[in-house]
Amino acid sequence: MTSILRTGIDPQPNRTLVAHTLVDDAGAIECSVELHTGAGYEISSGVPIGIAVPDHEVAVKLLYLSPGATPDFQSRAAFELVQSVLEPGELFQFDAFPTSMRDRFLGLIYRRERLHALTSELLTAQNGSTPEPQFLMRAVALGLGYGRFAQPDSDSLVCLADLAGNAVSLCILYNRTIVAVAHMSSGNTPLADDRSRRAFGIDLKSLVNFHLAGCARHGLSVPLSVVVLCGGLAEPAVQESLAALFSARTVMPQKIESVRFDCPHESIRFSDCLAALGLTVN
Repeated sequence: MTSILRTGIDPQPNRTLVAHTLVDDAGAIECSVELHTGAGYEISSGVPIGIAVPDHEVAVKLLYLSPGATPDFQSRAAFELVQSVLEPGELFQFDAFPTSMRDRFLGLIYRRERLHALTSELLTAQNGSTPEPQFLMRAVALGLGYGRFAQPDSDSLVCLADLAGNAVSLCILYNRTIVAVAHMSSGNTPLADDRSRRAFGIDLKSLVNFHLAGCARHGLSVPLSVVVLCGGLAEPAVQESLAALFSARTVMPQKIESVRFDCPHESIRFSDCLAALGLTVN
């Protein structure tokens, strides 16, 4: 029996989550998550590794690519994206994902200098060599982690919201495929009282509605079905405040039955780890 091991690293304020997934031929998945508070994670030779890029460091563009571009959409997307930057294209790394909206692709622009810095900050080489990691916007990794490891809450429009530190990653999915990503800051005020939680919730709802309107302009005009609360938003008091603001259901993600999840740190829950786990999705 063949097993595939992958590692995902999700750097967050004051901590880093490192996820390992092992998938066998039968489809069973073993997931383990480690909590690190220092820099320099030592990686195993030959293990594919993904690193989350903070959302605010990634430029996002919704691209229209003609149907003929589908077989080679990455090169077509890169050609479109390089036209949108004001500096030489070699300073950037480009990526793209198909959405569930016809001929619409999510284009991502990373600055290579920042990717090199993340590699230096997070990885410690073994035997003098460091394998080239894959990079992914954190909000996209969140969506991939939910789609692969969590029970589906709806096949309609779903919004994932994950609070890590004072940064919120947003990922909107339709039919379990990413259609939009966004981010916002919760500010420096802890969500410790009803007033601060309500003010935060109003800002969050406004951002979600803005991106839902964008989806509608591109032909995806369906109501929001579920808001899935992850990370710090899964705290009971925060969840209760947000549930009062959204007409859609608010839930916490639950792992699928074929996933065995293990984390030795009691403070780390499955709902904290979707982005880290999403970095291991091929």
